[in-house]
Amino acid sequence: MFKKIILASLLSFGAFSTTVANADTNAKKGDICEWSRMHYSIPKFRCHSLFDREIISLNDIYEKGYRVVAISQTDRFTTIVIESQD
Repeated sequence: MFKKIILASLLSFGAFSTTVANADTNAKKGDICEWSRMHYSIPKFRCHSLFDREIISLNDIYEKGYRVVAISQTDRFTTIVIESQD
């Protein structure tokens, strides 16, 4: 179980790092956000750098002008990659 969590996190960060490394000057602003099913029954995400690391709902993420571009799930965690819609 723990290995799955670590693997999912590493894959998510690896995909995000590759995206950042290949980004051009027109790159969109984005982040990686995580939700732990152990702490919240309703999906609430904490992003690594956006939104002052506050806990935010998926609806709020869309209302703030971001969209989900990738998702990774394990039994306990859901990780999403978001980017600005403009």
